[in-house]
Amino acid sequence: MHYGGDFRRATELLEEALTLSRESGDPWVISGILTHLGQTFLLQGDLERATTANEEAVAMLREQKHSAFLADALDNLGWVALLRGNPDQAKALYAESLRLRREVGEKLMIGNSLQALASAGAAQGEAERTAKLFGAVEMLDEMMGGSQATEDDTLHRPYLAAARSQLDEAAWQEAWAEGRAMTLDQAISYALEEEASG
Repeated sequence: MHYGGDFRRATELLEEALTLSRESGDPWVISGILTHLGQTFLLQGDLERATTANEEAVAMLREQKHSAFLADALDNLGWVALLRGNPDQAKALYAESLRLRREVGEKLMIGNSLQALASAGAAQGEAERTAKLFGAVEMLDEMMGGSQATEDDTLHRPYLAAARSQLDEAAWQEAWAEGRAMTLDQAISYALEEEASG
């Protein structure tokens, strides 16, 4: 979801919508609003409220078996974990999200989970892996018709910059090119390799 940078207004509207949806009692609507609200809190740096909203959404979505929305909420919780300095927990959440997106064939959002896993890897000094995954995302964006820029890009950028600073230009470009050469299935498999062995 794009908020146009006005997170305060977005929060007000989503909180109003949440109140109305709770009155209706529709769990699908409630969980969707909670996920978007949790993302606005995350993007404002309010990790406590981001956690509360997304954990409630995850519980409801697991019960509903709604994989696509569940993947969004898991990504949000992954960012909370990463921003709190727990990349292992973040990776586990991102990996579950990526598996769900793969299962339902949600190609448009797979790049978000790949970038998130790349960012968690960057936090652990995995510069080459980070370059490959971001390279794969770049190719995926091109396949989907151009960059799928979102507000989440502000979360990725510091991790991308940190990883890039750890490799010389030739090594970075080589790893990036390897990522761009991957098929979507190869990129997903590569992103999940570490989680499978860990």
